Amino acid sequence: MRKRSFLTLKAVRRTCAEENDLPAFIICGDQVLRDICFKKPTDKQSLLAVKGIGEKFTDKYGSAFIQSIQTHLQQ
Repeated sequence: MRKRSFLTLKAVRRTCAEENDLPAFIICGDQVLRDICFKKPTDKQSLLAVKGIGEKFTDKYGSAFIQSIQTHLQQ
């Protein structure tokens, strides 16, 4: 199950990167994605608790990642 979450988050990261014409690793690294999978943040505050995530990330990309996690948790 965690692998599926990781792959889903990688897809979200790729979409964010493509929309901003950036390489995916600039959005966040794989270790950050693994920590998101482990902590499963469902709001901005809990996303900020993930190591490597700051205000800029949450403001720009946070909603896409949070929505993905919430969808995954409902399945």
